[in-house]
Amino acid sequence: MSPFLTTALRKMGPKLHMLLACGLFMLYGFTSVRASVLDMPNCVFAFIYIYILMSYIRWYIPALLKSRKTAFGLIIFGVTFGYAYQWVLTKIALTDWWLFHTRNATSLAISLGLIILAINRPETHSRIVNKLASATLGVFLIQISSLGAQYSLLTKNASLGEGVRLFVLNFLLALIFFIACLTFDLLRQLFFAFTVDKIEGKLFEWFYRNMRKFAISYSARHFDSTRALN
Repeated sequence: MSPFLTTALRKMGPKLHMLLACGLFMLYGFTSVRASVLDMPNCVFAFIYIYILMSYIRWYIPALLKSRKTAFGLIIFGVTFGYAYQWVLTKIALTDWWLFHTRNATSLAISLGLIILAINRPETHSRIVNKLASATLGVFLIQISSLGAQYSLLTKNASLGEGVRLFVLNFLLALIFFIACLTFDLLRQLFFAFTVDKIEGKLFEWFYRNMRKFAISYSARHFDSTRALN
């Protein structure tokens, strides 16, 4: 969808693009997921929404992406506003309408701030970081599996407390889960290095040859039996 979105947004021009981005941001940036009518799950619509916002910043406010001060300001705003809003709301309405969904202003501010810091730091190369990064796909795959679903149920159903204590415990659980999944994938890589990768291609070729022989043999037997019936 990205090329079509890009073409459409370019044709809109900066003024219409800005109005669209501001309208969506005001509608979805400051409303909780609990406002079900305005809910936007993590799906293609969330991608379109974030793409509209980020493309406007990248195309028409490029200076924003070069300022480390802006980055720190965005991060501080995201954290401070998010928790201040939650604290005030619990005092007034005794509810948990968090503003830390993917689409909220708090999450977007923190994420954009971290991205700006990352793209403006000096270029470095680290074998350790690259090795750990190579295992993060494993973390994602485990997280969306049934094991990840069990972890989500644990964090939701366990009596972990509330407020800051709940945030700290959830953060520690997420960190432990991430490290465990990372370790698991690194062990998988080590196992593959001594088995599958050591005879790269041979295992696949063996499997392909045998499956091809089986397919040819099965087709021949099926053809013979069909001809005999006819």
